[in-house]
Amino acid sequence: MHRGRLPPRCRIFLPILAFLLVFAAARHAVAAGSEAPAPPGPASSFLLEGALRHPGRIGAAELRGLPATTLVVSLATDRGRLGGSWTGVLLWTLLERAGVRTKARTKNAVLLHTLVVTGSDGYAVALSFGEIDPRLGASPTIIAYAHNGKPLPSGEGLRLIVPGDKVAARAVRDVASIDVR
Repeated sequence: MHRGRLPPRCRIFLPILAFLLVFAAARHAVAAGSEAPAPPGPASSFLLEGALRHPGRIGAAELRGLPATTLVVSLATDRGRLGGSWTGVLLWTLLERAGVRTKARTKNAVLLHTLVVTGSDGYAVALSFGEIDPRLGASPTIIAYAHNGKPLPSGEGLRLIVPGDKVAARAVRDVASIDVR
């Protein structure tokens, strides 16, 4: 017998031994309570970050304390129409409160920025400041916390509503972050 080599009759048992070790380790992990955590549910808050003087986390309760805007929209989706009245806070209001930082010293320098709104599932969309600035765009974009006069159902989270769109491609569900770039 050569040193460091197993005889052929012993090599058959190696895969079986490896399987038993993995199985035993997995059983031990479950018994010890170290199961994988359940995926998080919809967020009741989102992170406002990026080129801001006052970035931070904003919760649904805080949104309800700000001036509300209700929009009636009907947007096409791949599952039918997304319609009704949506109540929330103007995205512009949130950005004014957070204070957008601009480097340029030109007129309307804030228009050089964009926003990226991302849902908890990773779906992200971009908006320009020009389309949400009430002085320029005709689209009062909101972060909605209610639909048809009722709080959004548990399991949905906060939602971006862009009423000027024909389809709901930018109606981000369960908003997780808004990044000002």
